[in-house]
Amino acid sequence: DIWQRPSTPLDNPYVAGDPVYPPLFTGRTDIFNRIGEVWSAKANPDSIILYGHRRMGKSSILRNLDQAAPRGAIIVYADMAGETSFVASTADLLLQLADRLYLTLQTEFPDASLPEPDPGHYATASQAQFHFNRLTGRVAGLLNGRTLIMALDEFEALEKAVEDGKIGPEIFQFLRTKTQEPWLTLVFGGLHTLDEMSRDYQQPFYGSYTNIRVSYLARDDAWRLITNPTDDFMLDYDSDAVERIIAETGGQPYLIQQLCRDALDHLNHELFDLEAVRPLKIMLPDVEAALADDFF
Repeated sequence: DIWQRPSTPLDNPYVAGDPVYPPLFTGRTDIFNRIGEVWSAKANPDSIILYGHRRMGKSSILRNLDQAAPRGAIIVYADMAGETSFVASTADLLLQLADRLYLTLQTEFPDASLPEPDPGHYATASQAQFHFNRLTGRVAGLLNGRTLIMALDEFEALEKAVEDGKIGPEIFQFLRTKTQEPWLTLVFGGLHTLDEMSRDYQQPFYGSYTNIRVSYLARDDAWRLITNPTDDFMLDYDSDAVERIIAETGGQPYLIQQLCRDALDHLNHELFDLEAVRPLKIMLPDVEAALADDFF
């Protein structure tokens, strides 16, 4: 074969830092199986806390819960760090959650004429509770036996907002009460188990939550993410390059994505900036070049 330089730089599919979806989202079968077990254990299943270190992929799991959800379930995702950034009260938070709920259900049931949350109805905590309950009552009627899953990411932000006095501690009991509705399930994503949370947080939820740990990718899943991040990814890896990536990252998904992205950028740099004549694959020197002193 005659070596030929590609006409354009090679596409880089790796995503570092942002939540990912299939096909970039890979593995985690054990976690989804465990979630499925919890949700199928009883008619009104426990809610779930996904916990683990930062950048382990909790947000990606929350955004891919359809892989474990009951058939026909509707998933509403909310980033609590974002939702609590500008709220000044419990009423503000319930308005934000009501809006998330409305937007998702409006897409799912466009002919249902759900009332759009009116900020004027969420001026006080008691008003907000009343109108949020009225909205969820309408939602329950629309579901017709289906399940609504609310995925609340970065839930430590909610606890911090309570500690800072922005939101009243009664929000925990309110959320706990909502989970007793047979059609609603909560999934929280964060750094801690329930036992590690504050007393205000623990008491309402105690006995009604299942903790599921999110840790490193298994070796086979890490290998698959590295070498086959998308169905149309045609670039080869030398096996020693893959081994080095797994050894350096330990299967940490964020670091894998970052290291693969940088290694592929290095390949493009040599091909198009330096005009090097070299194998069209990721090799160990590409990985070593990406492992600069400041990488970790």
